[in-house]
Amino acid sequence: MLRGLPASFRSDLFALGMVAQFALRGESPFGDAKADVVARRVLRSDLPKASEIDHISGELADILDRLTDPTPLRRFSSAADLVESLQPLHTRRRSDSSGRWVTMA
Repeated sequence: MLRGLPASFRSDLFALGMVAQFALRGESPFGDAKADVVARRVLRSDLPKASEIDHISGELADILDRLTDPTPLRRFSSAADLVESLQPLHTRRRSDSSGRWVTMA
């Protein structure tokens, strides 16, 4: 949307990825940056990477990074595709109590 493109479901997926990163980090993925700084970083594709979050699995980090890819066409094509990509993580976690998505403190 910052680039003047119309909002779409992929914009919603981007927002979901950022909210998930906020929740997992316990703070904004952009730190205490003001809105104009965040907007410039998004426009420059200077986005925080989920791999910087040390208590999540690499697979979950990859999913979050895909949600927040600067290029909308590289994001999931639908919420159903996102759920499908999360399913193996959920199945593995249910079958192996040590295989957590997130390490609990």
